[in-house]
Amino acid sequence: MPKLLYLIITLVTVAYPLIVYFGLQRLSPAVFSVILIALALGRYGAAGAPRKGRGLVILLAGAGYGFVLALSNSQALLLAYPTVVSWTVGLYFALSLRDAKSAIEQLAEKRQGPLPRAAQHYVRRLTAFWAVLLFVNGGVALTLALFADLKLWALYTGLLSYGLFGLVFAVELWVRRRYKNKHSEPEIEA
Repeated sequence: MPKLLYLIITLVTVAYPLIVYFGLQRLSPAVFSVILIALALGRYGAAGAPRKGRGLVILLAGAGYGFVLALSNSQALLLAYPTVVSWTVGLYFALSLRDAKSAIEQLAEKRQGPLPRAAQHYVRRLTAFWAVLLFVNGGVALTLALFADLKLWALYTGLLSYGLFGLVFAVELWVRRRYKNKHSEPEIEA
């Protein structure tokens, strides 16, 4: 069940801009609070037992955002959700740089074990890069939410930003392989 729930949550999250774009033509912003609260509950339900503590924070934040949206019925708040998500993940990456192991290094080590020293430096810089990219992405999404047409907001948050992140990920894979060949170390998995 958790895998199916995770898939549904992922699909709804990815489709969120389109759901909002088409939904706002017939529904008030407050109606979408149900989706946000359901996503928060679903993420909590899909979290494994070891992640329930962190999941509770996500549940409370997501449900709280949904409740504020329900009370305010604010379209700007509804459109700010992708910004909040992007900035939250960016902040998580940025704050992890204070730790001995950055967020991406922790993910990489779960997949392949301890990283070589050169790889640790690369992955730390990669974490910083993704943090900056996420903050910029959130800024663009917020600017569009506040000052642009709904169509442009939906186009960026529902398509262009995904394309940008896919392109950056593909370039990073290429750079990672070149880095690996240059340093003659096992492949860095991030």
